[in-house]
Amino acid sequence: MEIKQLITDLRSGNPAPRIVNEFVFVCRKIALVQVKRKLSSGRLHTEFFKSPPDDIALDCIADLFQQDNSGNLIQIKTYFESLSLDNISEKDLLTHLRRLVFARVNQSIFRMYNEADPSLGKILRNIKYAVQTLNNFKEIERFGEQCVAPCSCETLEHLPEVEANDLERELRQCANGSEHIPALMAKLSVYLRG
Repeated sequence: MEIKQLITDLRSGNPAPRIVNEFVFVCRKIALVQVKRKLSSGRLHTEFFKSPPDDIALDCIADLFQQDNSGNLIQIKTYFESLSLDNISEKDLLTHLRRLVFARVNQSIFRMYNEADPSLGKILRNIKYAVQTLNNFKEIERFGEQCVAPCSCETLEHLPEVEANDLERELRQCANGSEHIPALMAKLSVYLRG
């Protein structure tokens, strides 16, 4: 079934269980792609997650399928009510769905890391806070991933991303280990601008 028809059926109210199941299946496939991409790139560390990728993907997006008393998928219905289904292509609708699912996967993985290792969760939260408050970085989306790039300079998105080992080596050279996250983010900004 086409995405547009699924969304139309979900928005109409009290969707049939078959429609809900098919929509969950599509969302799970999208989430699984994102989880596998994170695993293969090393952005998802298996020591924190004992479940297989299929289960991680479903865990990440499960709250999208919260239903009200009438069986409506509350978050899905709300998200897609802002779009005019008459004026949107199947491709654009799929892009919106991917954006929603990818964002939920990213948020859920942050939450899972926080649950598995509260210290790491605190570091990640402080990085997010520093990005938002210092305005040294802007958030960009690259291949479904949220990334940061220094402000007021070329983002160079056409280049490969910085390797984790190179980044770690650079931060070890310019930091003494006693800095707070905002100070490390400032050093990172200088490095990335160079």
